[in-house]
Amino acid sequence: MLLLVAWYVALGAFLFMRPVAATAWVLAIVAAFVVVHVRPGRKGRRRQARLGARVPRMSMRWIALVSVPAQATNVALAILAIAVAGMPSDVDPFAKYVTQPLGWLPVVVTAIIAAPIIEELILRGMMQRTLERRIGGPAAIWSSALLFAAIHLQLVGFLNRLALGLILGYAVYRTRSIWSSVLIHALINLGITLLSLIPSDDAKLLSIIRSWPMLLACTIAIIASAVALYWLDRASRRTPAITAFS
Repeated sequence: MLLLVAWYVALGAFLFMRPVAATAWVLAIVAAFVVVHVRPGRKGRRRQARLGARVPRMSMRWIALVSVPAQATNVALAILAIAVAGMPSDVDPFAKYVTQPLGWLPVVVTAIIAAPIIEELILRGMMQRTLERRIGGPAAIWSSALLFAAIHLQLVGFLNRLALGLILGYAVYRTRSIWSSVLIHALINLGITLLSLIPSDDAKLLSIIRSWPMLLACTIAIIASAVALYWLDRASRRTPAITAFS
């Protein structure tokens, strides 16, 4: 938990820097974090076993395919939450920053590279893998997912982040590698970042979100995503010898 607090404090510091310096700052934090937590040494094998810092058992194609229903579930649940509770009222600290020249660069680097690596190493690599040995896989996955949803401090986005956390946690549990959840997390953040670039009017957007075709589409997307995730899991069990980079 202290590592997560330290990560967010360090991340927030870039808002007081110029974009190029901020980008370098974020990348330096990621590099330092990875070196400290994954570097080999006398206890390298033990550390890698704890973090799951090994090549995934599944193919990269399988991991990328999982990110599609995971993203659909994430977006659909977020839309349903907004339909019930309204648009989030919290102030995005990055909104003003991205309006300056190259202001988008450190924000994108943070969303697609820094956040997936550091959050997954802490939540799934350290916390979940440690809890698996103490309370079992399902309870460990739920614990890391609940913390993942809570740390974003956004009530409207709690449910979709909880579902996403469960998928990420299971991906690590199934592949025995933290890099599977890092890749899925990065792909999902990439999709959300691209969606956020689309200009929209909040009032019109809320009207569309609350329309019955949108609500029906979200419901269908959630059901279809659950079926797809189940099928992908069953398919991977039928072919346990999938290579890491096929």
